[in-house]
Amino acid sequence: MIDAVGWYAAHLAVRSPRRLHFDFAAHRDASNLELLDVLEAAAATLAQVAVAAPPDARAFHNSGRADTCGFLAMGCDEILVHGWDAIRGLGGEFTPSADIAERVLRRLFPWVSVRTSPWQALLWANGRIDLPDQAQRSGPDWAWHCAPLDEWDGTVPHQKAHRHRAPASHHDAGPRS
Repeated sequence: MIDAVGWYAAHLAVRSPRRLHFDFAAHRDASNLELLDVLEAAAATLAQVAVAAPPDARAFHNSGRADTCGFLAMGCDEILVHGWDAIRGLGGEFTPSADIAERVLRRLFPWVSVRTSPWQALLWANGRIDLPDQAQRSGPDWAWHCAPLDEWDGTVPHQKAHRHRAPASHHDAGPRS
């Protein structure tokens, strides 16, 4: 989460037309509390960059040239979905507000129809859960729609086969299960 959110902030800050090759990371010996502090700093950095960005700002992401709203939605998705992963791994439960889940879902997955709670639909769209009333997900090559919504052509996007993806990078393609 830290790397992805910080990576989004950096790309948007300089409006990079290509992938910047760096990692935004906490020190290896950081405690859990320190990791949360760094995640908060990465999220605040993305929020401040978004506030300062001009209305037409766009920058590189493997899923498309994201706009400010797209980067913010991807940052929220990273924190919500991977936060859910972590909390469940510790035996807890986490459910964000329906409003934020629906806003992220509508922005990044405009093709998904909500037949259940927006949070359940967002988890399904990210490959985390199965929903009996939804068709099969897009598969391992799914992509977000992070360009402005008015540029969505009505199809479900997929990662292009010719694009290089760094092996352990979440910020190249969207969260993976």
